[in-house]
Amino acid sequence: MKNFTVFFHQIMGQMDGLRAEIDASINTYAQGDIPQEVLLTLTKADHVRWVGRVLEAIAGKDLKLKPEELTDHHACRLGKWMDGPGQEQFGDLPEFVALAQIHPEVHVTGKAIIADLRAGNDQAVPTGVERLQQLSTLVQEKLDTLRERVLSAKAAQVDAVMADENSKNDGMPVQNSPKIARSVKKERN
Repeated sequence: MKNFTVFFHQIMGQMDGLRAEIDASINTYAQGDIPQEVLLTLTKADHVRWVGRVLEAIAGKDLKLKPEELTDHHACRLGKWMDGPGQEQFGDLPEFVALAQIHPEVHVTGKAIIADLRAGNDQAVPTGVERLQQLSTLVQEKLDTLRERVLSAKAAQVDAVMADENSKNDGMPVQNSPKIARSVKKERN
């Protein structure tokens, strides 16, 4: 049970950090489309919240929560993203393929933990929690890797625009170039 308590506090700490990041992102992009890196952060936060809901039920021995009340891997925000824009943009990447294999297991494991809790099968709960922790960590790592890919691609685009602008100025660095500003703004939209 000590491992569960440590994991529970880790998840809750992650949730607090993600909530702050989400609030900042939502405020920044409230007027326009949400960029992929922000959407990846939102899906990660929802994943952490989903896992947190399972852990909160265990911590409080909440027998009211039923396995069928937990969303399946298509109905949560991460699943909806994976079935739509995520598949379109990242479907061929190894991180996305791995995520598509791991994500359903998170939901199956979480529901099984709640079923075991409700059935009084207390010996199975710690094993389930350990498995849920492993799966959740993998999901978060894959989402972080995808987010880094998006950010790296955007940085490479800005570098290319800057190099192009610099070459037009005989190699002199361009300060506050309107073309760079337009490129960055276009990427955000």
